[in-house]
Amino acid sequence: EQTQLTGDWHELVPHLATPHLKMPSGKFVKANLGLPIHCEGGVVSTLRDLLKWHDNFSDPKVGNKKIFAEMASPMSYNNGTPG
Repeated sequence: EQTQLTGDWHELVPHLATPHLKMPSGKFVKANLGLPIHCEGGVVSTLRDLLKWHDNFSDPKVGNKKIFAEMASPMSYNNGTPG
């Protein structure tokens, strides 16, 4: 519902699930993603939506168990090299 594609890290996304780092003091601070957001990796989401995607792997509403099994199985390149 709130998962979206963005090309702008500065865009405000309500309830955005962001990475955090635990400091040596035990305090958590907001972390950077570590790379720029572009179209191919610019999908941002909320914790609620991430939980929906997580649940979808065991009880598919989008896709099916066969597709998820294929995604989890080893692949190889056209030349036979394992990937």
